[in-house]
Amino acid sequence: METNDFAQPLAAASAMVGFHRPWCVYGGWAIDLWLGEVTRQHKDVEIAVLRDHQIELRDYLQGWTFKIATMDKRLVPWKDGRQMLMLPIHELHATDRIGRQVKFLLNESDGIDWIYRHDFDVRMNLSRWITHAANHVPVLCPQIALLYKSKSPRHQDELDFRVAIERLDDQQRTWLKLAIVRCDPAHRWLERL
Repeated sequence: METNDFAQPLAAASAMVGFHRPWCVYGGWAIDLWLGEVTRQHKDVEIAVLRDHQIELRDYLQGWTFKIATMDKRLVPWKDGRQMLMLPIHELHATDRIGRQVKFLLNESDGIDWIYRHDFDVRMNLSRWITHAANHVPVLCPQIALLYKSKSPRHQDELDFRVAIERLDDQQRTWLKLAIVRCDPAHRWLERL
């Protein structure tokens, strides 16, 4: 793996190095970093943080402009930086002074478990929701990344599932299968799990 291959997510991750709360690369880049190879083109970089740390994130990235992604896909300014954003809002778009853009996804937790925002009974202990790529970048564990991708799979989600499924260990595969069964018992990915 060449560092240049991962220039886009590594640049976004570099902005988070001093943020002392859990964070990780999310989405398709999380899968590729976990695999150690770029398997497809990526549109943007997404970073996950816990919802409880959103104000600390904004304080940490002072000087960045934050916008809230509304449920109807509009981007509106996050004017009151002290206001805690609650569900269904879960996506922030941030831009720094030089134009670097990062999408932040707010993840649910109860202080013990990471919680899937589409079904609060799907959980994972906070000690396991983040793993590390070979280059030490924190990434969303692959089974959670694939669970999010299973919700309404697009072409790139299908590609990510195909390249990642063979590399999941038994524990990861079982967790993903049980989570998908709970959310969509007829999901087409289940036969591959």
